[in-house]
Amino acid sequence: MNYYENPRLAKIYIERDRDMIEGRRSMPEITYEPRGDSLHLSDVGDLCLLQPFFRRTMSYVPPLDTESLVVFTRGRVFERAIAIEGKPICVDGIWMTIDDAEPPDPFKIVEIKSTEWGMHFFDPVEKTPQWIERGMGYCYGHGVTEMGLVVFFLSGNKPDFQPRRGESYPPKGTPIIKGGVRAWTLEFTQEELDANWLEMLRRKDLLISAIESGTPIDDNEILARLPVRVWKNGKKNYWLCNGCRFRGMCHITAWKEFGVPAVA
Repeated sequence: MNYYENPRLAKIYIERDRDMIEGRRSMPEITYEPRGDSLHLSDVGDLCLLQPFFRRTMSYVPPLDTESLVVFTRGRVFERAIAIEGKPICVDGIWMTIDDAEPPDPFKIVEIKSTEWGMHFFDPVEKTPQWIERGMGYCYGHGVTEMGLVVFFLSGNKPDFQPRRGESYPPKGTPIIKGGVRAWTLEFTQEELDANWLEMLRRKDLLISAIESGTPIDDNEILARLPVRVWKNGKKNYWLCNGCRFRGMCHITAWKEFGVPAVA
C-alpha cells in the first residue's frame, strides 16, 4: 500500500462546500436508504461485529442517544453537502455504497469521512484502519486500485477529547482552528485488495453464522478489533463503546456494573 496527502483533492471538496454555502449549488437530499437484513460493507468492515449482530437479532433495538445522534448527523451533513451518494452494488453478498457518484478525475472512488481527531498529527492508516479496510473493499468491488480519502475535522486541530499528551494536539504556539479538511490518495496492489476481500468474506460468514444461530461472535474475535484509547492519566478504555446503543446489554462492556466501558 502507498498513500500520500493530496492538497488538490482537499481543495476541490472545500470549494464544493463553499459553493453550497454561498448558494451556487444545491445540497442533495440527506437520507439513509433502508437496508433491511442485507449485509453492508460497513457491517463487516467496521470495528465491532456485535453491532450488526444485535441489530438483526434483537426484537427491540435501542434508539441512539442524543449525543451520538448529533455526532452522526454532523458527519452525514458534511458528506451530503459536497457529494451525491452512489448507487448501491452487491459483490459476493456484500452491499456497498460509495460516497461520491461524481468524483473528480482521476478518481473513480472518493470516500468522505469526518472525525473529532485533531487534524495536525492525523494519519488515516494509523488512526482509522477501518476506513482503509472499507476503502479497499470499495476498490475491490469497483475494480480499481486507487481511491481518494477526504476527511472533515470537526474539531479542527484540537481533538474533541483528551488523548495522550502530544498525540493529537498541535505543537505549542500553533494557532487553534475550529475546523479543517485534509485529503489523501490511497494506492493498493491487487494482491492487497484480494487479501482484504477474503477477510471481509470471512467476517461476513462469521456474522451470518452468528445471526442464524442467535449466538454472539467469539469474544476474542471482537476484542482483537476494538480500539483502545490511552488517556493522559494512563487510563485505558474501549472508546468505541461510548456511543454504542447496545452498551447497556453487551457482554463485552462493563456499563451495567461500573458505568464505564470495559478496561483493556
